[in-house]
Amino acid sequence: MSHLSKVQVAIRDIDVLGEALRAIGLRRVAEVPENYEFADTFNTCDVIAVNAVNRVMAFKFIDGEAELHSNLEPGDFEKTRDELLQKYAVLLLRKTVEQEGKFQVREQETLPDGTVRIKVGRWV
Repeated sequence: MSHLSKVQVAIRDIDVLGEALRAIGLRRVAEVPENYEFADTFNTCDVIAVNAVNRVMAFKFIDGEAELHSNLEPGDFEKTRDELLQKYAVLLLRKTVEQEGKFQVREQETLPDGTVRIKVGRWV
């Protein structure tokens, strides 16, 4: 059985990114108001999401990868970014497994430390 401890994620799939943002409680918006702090930067992004207190995480796709812009407070930024990347990785893995059709997700669990363990298998 294979074991994977850590995954480095490059955000490339806008649809999966949207699902991940919703899953962690961020609301996707088309744009921020003109008088909003850094509106000119955020409104040039491809994906814009806000949290409950209207702080922004926005993603601009350059050469197929997302560049992240945010005005979240530093502690909130790190926590939200890590949560988003973990959710994105899990959703992307599940999507890829379904598309390939050769494998199936057998089990998924979240450990007490927040680590997500996913077991993928296939019949041979």
